[in-house]
Amino acid sequence: MATGAALAVGPRVMGANEEIRLAVIGCGVRGGTHIAEFGKLPGVRIVAVCDPDRVRLAAAAKTVATKFIWCGPARKEPIYRDKLQYDCSFTWNMGDGESCNQGVHEIDIARWMLGYTGLPRRTMSIGGRFVFNDAGEVPNTQIIYYDYPDVPILYEIHNLPKAKEYMTPEKWNTLPDFKGGVTGVCVQCEGGYTLGTAAFDSTGKKLQSFAGNEDHFANFIKALRSGKREDLNAEIAEGHVSTSICHAGNLSYRLGQAASLAEQRQQVGDTPCWREMHERYVKYLQDIEVDPNTSTLGPWLQCDAARECIQDNAKANELVRGNYRQPFTVPEIAL
Repeated sequence: MATGAALAVGPRVMGANEEIRLAVIGCGVRGGTHIAEFGKLPGVRIVAVCDPDRVRLAAAAKTVATKFIWCGPARKEPIYRDKLQYDCSFTWNMGDGESCNQGVHEIDIARWMLGYTGLPRRTMSIGGRFVFNDAGEVPNTQIIYYDYPDVPILYEIHNLPKAKEYMTPEKWNTLPDFKGGVTGVCVQCEGGYTLGTAAFDSTGKKLQSFAGNEDHFANFIKALRSGKREDLNAEIAEGHVSTSICHAGNLSYRLGQAASLAEQRQQVGDTPCWREMHERYVKYLQDIEVDPNTSTLGPWLQCDAARECIQDNAKANELVRGNYRQPFTVPEIAL
């Protein structure tokens, strides 16, 4: 199901070739940001918006809801509720969970900071979908280790409150934090760390703040207008690399099995930062009264960066390929 409505903003003051016209598909949190940020830029006009939520676009839904259950290449499965917004990300058929949905942004920044240009040597994930017994499949608590030659990248997600007492509708969004940050990238250095746009010493004292660069919405429009790829702050292919890394971490989880805490610790091994993250994960589950022994332990997967696949694991590579129903099929390419 999809709906659409046109939205005109202001009279035309530029020639047709100078005006950038955009359509926004999905009018939730991020789509709303796109509308707000693109809409305020000079010479940019949002000409259409589209959303499957009948409440958000009720008038448009009356005319187009019977014509379009659009789900792209994904399998057509029964809709498990009458409103699908952010939680469409919580099934493997329609999404990839927070480790890819939000994680691609953080992994992209971490990779940029460290200068990594491809997949890690290997990856492993531990997590689970705890507390809820719902239609969701993706983990709502998860840790992932991306093994690179010099410095690893570790990723941690929490879609549950920070403690048992916060599991009420009024306090649900009180999430766990790391060194005071709820969402962001922390780079641990020898004498301190960076978190977001600030640097701290080992005691947590702020040493310096950093200013941001050009707004990426404006940068995108600038590159469209100039037609010069070098005007982009980042090549489009960089998004593909960061997304592929997130998928690799999810593959480990999807191939995992329920494992005892002892089995988890054995596989985590002696890498200090990974062991520390796992122990923090265990303590968090215990604090919200979830048994860590119910976690899903994913295998170590060896990545083939050049071919963008998993080494010696047919099941993992079947998941890499994904599902493409007609007419969204992708031709086979011999590697």
